[in-house]
Amino acid sequence: MTDLKDIKAFAFDIDGVMTDGGILADLEGQLYRTYDAKDGFAVRMAAMNGFPVGVITGARSQSVRARFSGNGIPPEDVYLGSRDKITDFDDFCARHGLERESESSRLMAWTRPKRPLT
Repeated sequence: MTDLKDIKAFAFDIDGVMTDGGILADLEGQLYRTYDAKDGFAVRMAAMNGFPVGVITGARSQSVRARFSGNGIPPEDVYLGSRDKITDFDDFCARHGLERESESSRLMAWTRPKRPLT
C-alpha cells in the first residue's frame, strides 16, 4: 500500500468521478455537469500545496477547463477531448518530471463512486 506522504501528484477523469455521471443538455447542445463542492475544495488544496493536478477527460466543453482553472489547475493540465488517456497521462507525467512506470503507485486518482454500485 502506498504511504500518503509519498503521493506526488493527482490525476483523474471527471464524469462519474467528480460528478454523479449525469449530464444535462440544453436545446443548443450545451452540456452541463454538477460537481461536488468538496471535490473542488480538495483539488484546490492539492494545487495550493504544490501538487500537480491533472484532469484527463473525453469531455470537450470549455466549462470543464474553466471549472478547474477556478480551482488553481493550469489550463495545460486539463486534457479535454481525450481519446487516449494513457498518452495524455504520460504527457502530464513528463511535464511534471514524473515517470509513469516508476511513479504510478505514488500517483493518486480519485475513483470514489458517487452512488453505490448494484
